[in-house]
Amino acid sequence: MLETMSFEVTLAGSAREGLAELTQADSGDPFHVVLMHWVMPEMEGLKAAQVIRESIPLQQPPKVILVTAYGNELASDQAERAGLLGVLAKPISNSSLFDGIEIAGGAVLELDGPRAPAPPTRPPRSAAPCADGRRSGGR
Repeated sequence: MLETMSFEVTLAGSAREGLAELTQADSGDPFHVVLMHWVMPEMEGLKAAQVIRESIPLQQPPKVILVTAYGNELASDQAERAGLLGVLAKPISNSSLFDGIEIAGGAVLELDGPRAPAPPTRPPRSAAPCADGRRSGGR
């Protein structure tokens, strides 16, 4: 979805893979936004966001947006307490996704679980975590 909006998209198959992507990109072309799915293999999204905020020494920490199928007050409350920028509830429209990225201001990393590799061409940089096999972020 974000690729059609000219974002460069990086997909990670798990939170650990996404955390490694963030660390590697930090000194060169860092991610500005992470779309983090609430439910992921190995580590749930709120825990991964905590690791980004507290345990990885990033020069330019990204803004994190929680992506969830549970679009309720609980998700919003937990995301706010965790210091996340906001919550996107599925199904996600093009306009709500674009607005969320625009508010966050930049590149996106998508952590979303196993999926096909992204195409080799890359526009603006973005990244995000998700575990349901659907695309919801861009780089």
